[in-house]
Amino acid sequence: MRLLVLGLCSLVTFAAQGKVLAVVQSADGAHIVLHGEAGPCVGAARLAEHIASDGSKVPGCWLAAFGNVMVSFLDGERGTIPVAHLKRPKDV
Repeated sequence: MRLLVLGLCSLVTFAAQGKVLAVVQSADGAHIVLHGEAGPCVGAARLAEHIASDGSKVPGCWLAAFGNVMVSFLDGERGTIPVAHLKRPKDV
């Protein structure tokens, strides 16, 4: 799992603008998309998007640490995603 986190962090370092790095989907049809670009985020944080089953989007920021991805959305919601739950975009 540590290698996956390191790999994810490495991808962020080399990610092209707008590139989707990973996706996690919930049972209700919503999903979270992790981007390589900074978007509205500062420091090492990168853009995340929560996309509801109806298509509505809420931007946020994410960081990988200790085998998890910590996400904070601009509507005030926060969460932690185990790295093992992430899928590469082509696997979704």
